[in-house]
Amino acid sequence: MNLLSPLLFPLQGINFLRRRLSRGIAFPGHRVVSVGNITFGGSGKTPLVCALAEALLRRKISTAIFLRGYGRETKDRGGEVPLGGDVRRWGDEALLIKGRVPEARVFVGARRSLWMASPEAQGCRVFLLDDGFQHFAVARDLDILVHDFSSKDPLRRDFLGELSRGEYLFHSGEVSERVPARNLFPYRLRVEGLLADRGTPPPPGTEVGAFCGIAHPERFFRSLEEGGWRVLRRRCFRDHNPYRAGEGEELLKWNLPLITTEKDYVKVRGRIPGLSFLRIGVELEEAFVDALVERVEEKS
Repeated sequence: MNLLSPLLFPLQGINFLRRRLSRGIAFPGHRVVSVGNITFGGSGKTPLVCALAEALLRRKISTAIFLRGYGRETKDRGGEVPLGGDVRRWGDEALLIKGRVPEARVFVGARRSLWMASPEAQGCRVFLLDDGFQHFAVARDLDILVHDFSSKDPLRRDFLGELSRGEYLFHSGEVSERVPARNLFPYRLRVEGLLADRGTPPPPGTEVGAFCGIAHPERFFRSLEEGGWRVLRRRCFRDHNPYRAGEGEELLKWNLPLITTEKDYVKVRGRIPGLSFLRIGVELEEAFVDALVERVEEKS
């Protein structure tokens, strides 16, 4: 059992009360879709948000994405994220999403409802709330959950109750028979390629050095090795590491082609020569995309 599990009981009780007491701000004329999880961090919400936005935009459905902006170094109220903006102001996840889905409008701010009501967002049919499952200040039309059932945490009754709130559940690992068997979809990640701003990325079979600052670094290193790259040196930084002066220079001393995650790349872009990043995507079943489009195109 995870040692942090007992600490989650008070938090889940608070969330239950908040959910019962808060109806949330409604946005008639828009479809509000939250994407989130129940456990903390590392579940893969961001790739799913990108995949959802891409699928909606391919169906000509205008989409805006709203993030709290975890890890931002500035304390302003946020705003619309520009392509290639300053990571210190906008945060790594927001810049990653904007870079992956430039056609979507992306907003950052602790008060997401403020930007959802902004004129810039009003032209969009769908509002995607990244990490929005516990964001009770806004009324949602649809909740999409991501969960890894290979986690060693036991499936408690309150946890199962939270899972039942999600209308769609993307899962990895074997699903417990105690989970409601409705709208379940396998969460399949795929490597979409190794990319670089300049030059040609090292091909599979090359000896490389790899580094990252994410919740589950072992997944990144495993993806590289399964893709054929020979990882001779590796380093794990803390999640959302800001990469201070000197950290990049230490990595260059390895004298190897360097590879990182896309989330880390937006923070060190232009500071580490020859750096490549691994792009990861989510495979969405057409049956799910069809059902999602049908829901968001319903009349308000």
